[in-house]
Amino acid sequence: MAELIIEKWIAECADKNTEEIVIPDDISGIGRYAFEGCNKIRRIVLPDGLRKINDHAFCNCTSLTDINLPKEMDFIGRHAFQGCTSLSEITLPKNLLVIDRFTFAGCTNLKRVDLPDGLKVLCDLAFYGTNLEQIKLPESINDFGLGVFCDCKALEEISIQSIFVNESMFERCCALHKVDLGHRLMEVGPFAFRGCSSLTTITLPDSIGAISDQAFAHCKSLKSIIIPENKKGREVRIEADAFDGCDDLTICCAPNGSVERFAKDHGIPTAPLP
Repeated sequence: MAELIIEKWIAECADKNTEEIVIPDDISGIGRYAFEGCNKIRRIVLPDGLRKINDHAFCNCTSLTDINLPKEMDFIGRHAFQGCTSLSEITLPKNLLVIDRFTFAGCTNLKRVDLPDGLKVLCDLAFYGTNLEQIKLPESINDFGLGVFCDCKALEEISIQSIFVNESMFERCCALHKVDLGHRLMEVGPFAFRGCSSLTTITLPDSIGAISDQAFAHCKSLKSIIIPENKKGREVRIEADAFDGCDDLTICCAPNGSVERFAKDHGIPTAPLP
């Protein structure tokens, strides 16, 4: 074991050329930047008692393919696995409540992630630029950061049960073709689905109140979007450029409502609600 240990934490990896790391059983945490840039490491074995992985701990470990996250772990810091370009799958521990900023950003080979049912927060750009094809989002998540799945170009389908789809959340997810937005959605944020060029249809629930700047801009295959009037009688606010570049779009809406007025004002064809 060539690592520097301080108060039961791994502080630094002394051997940058090692391919396998086995962390001793009495270690409780991995410190900031401890293994950052150790690009020869292929396998890391963590002890069952490990509780925390700090910021940048395994950032840019470009050869890492195999790591076990202990079931009782409750903290993974920002940028912890960013740039681990050989990592293809990972199961997150059941006690994890937050996935911090950039945690898996740039993991370009990451195809599968199992999220725990009790997860509460997905922070900014947590999975930016990964190779995820699909992911199950637990209903326990109540806070989504910016651009969480931005540039996930292999992501094909998503189901999200939230009141808000945040800014750039699925921007440039060019394979995304199936979207379930649940029944509680109140707002689609700026650029949320911009550049999702495989989307053909979208259904918004009657809880919708706002569609923000360029929310669906440049979804060039988008043919129809169902936008009901708000069930509480509020006007649905739609920004002028929400559908920029959606040249073949038809809006399905109720007659004489705020959505139909928007469509007419912007020269977008309408159709009755199904």
